[in-house]
Amino acid sequence: MRILKLTAIFMVCLSIGYALFALQPLQAQNKPLKFAYINSAFIFEKYEGKKDVQEKYDKIILGWQGQLEVAQSEIEDLRTQLEECTMCSDARKQELQQQIQQKSAEAEQFYMEKFGYGGEAYQLNAKMTNPIIKEILEVVTEIGNSENYTMIFDAVDGGIVYAPEELDMSEQVVQKMNENVTSGGGSE
Repeated sequence: MRILKLTAIFMVCLSIGYALFALQPLQAQNKPLKFAYINSAFIFEKYEGKKDVQEKYDKIILGWQGQLEVAQSEIEDLRTQLEECTMCSDARKQELQQQIQQKSAEAEQFYMEKFGYGGEAYQLNAKMTNPIIKEILEVVTEIGNSENYTMIFDAVDGGIVYAPEELDMSEQVVQKMNENVTSGGGSE
């Protein structure tokens, strides 16, 4: 947890350092510098349009959880049958054990497909929240342009949410790096 906090602090400092370096051309033009930040988690939490999306997501997740609960109940019933099967033949006991193993494997597979790393729940969340994130960025860009902000940062991840294109140094950095490679001074 501490490493994540240090990483976040580093990213914020790096973003601010980049911003100050990139702003030199604007300072030379005597343009006023105007900064702001947003808290995207707060915006996302308070945005009323999120409610319908959240309800749809929750309904799907609850359905999957219900399916898992049914599978767990079936497994428990089979285990109870096996425990109570004191007078059963070895063949019947083996059959119950196989059913338990099969149902357990199916439940585990279902869980991993739905809730595992990169599973359907993750994909569904991304699919359903991406339009909201896009809308947040559009509104921030609109406000940034209309109110002449130099940069707008996100307090949650420390990233730049809005900056005018004239501050983008990416092409300049790539050009310099490529010059270093051509002259033999690039990283190896």
